[in-house]
Amino acid sequence: DNSGLYKNLLQELVQKEGFPVPEYDTNRSGEGHEAIFVSTVKIIREVFKGPEARTKKQAEMNAAEIAYTTLKEHMWHFYENQLKNYALKRSLRLPEYSLECNGPPHASHFRCKVTVDGRTFESPEFFSTKKGAENAAAKVALTSLVPDGAKEASLLFPDNSGLFKNLLQELVQKEGFPVPEYDTNRSGEGHEAIFVSTVKIIREVFEGPEARTKKQAEMNAAEIAYTTLKEHVASYKNIRDTDIKLTWSSSSYKLKS
Repeated sequence: DNSGLYKNLLQELVQKEGFPVPEYDTNRSGEGHEAIFVSTVKIIREVFKGPEARTKKQAEMNAAEIAYTTLKEHMWHFYENQLKNYALKRSLRLPEYSLECNGPPHASHFRCKVTVDGRTFESPEFFSTKKGAENAAAKVALTSLVPDGAKEASLLFPDNSGLFKNLLQELVQKEGFPVPEYDTNRSGEGHEAIFVSTVKIIREVFEGPEARTKKQAEMNAAEIAYTTLKEHVASYKNIRDTDIKLTWSSSSYKLKS
């Protein structure tokens, strides 16, 4: 019986990561065999809504599936992102990762070290994927660097949802770049929906990886744009200055004519 699968998986995930207990809420419309149920599940301050169902039980599982798949995807990079945010907020160099590989190529396992602010932290065990090892090392670092480490980092989840959009906005204002222009494409319906966002600055378009929500997709694009612009700000200033000169020349030409 898989009827409670995602509720169980979600419960295990929130316990493992130190999130509060999921809070379910279900609305019913219609009577008898025409009844339709729609559930939401709240975790911290984030609310996940599932598609319609014929029973309350199925509606809750639909909401749990949305919450679980979104959080699972987010957690894959969660501690890496939080550690990066920690460094950015303190104007430190970005974390540097190094991997140790063990075993034959077809069955490799990885352990990772990460260095941030002159201190090095190591993942506690070997992982079957590089990304898993990197995220684990970042979690160790964050737990040590941030008071009440992982729990506090977990509670930052909703509050940091617009971090890179804010950082990008501050950067473009500081450097005199035009306002970022976001564009989001959606494919699929309901809980199968996938969002991909781009953000345009000057003549450059930055595309972020896929996400389960439009909000996350925009943040992904903003993160790509921010980190790229931050590293190559001088080059983009040249592009901006060229655009300004071209605009001025065009305006002057029109005035003369």
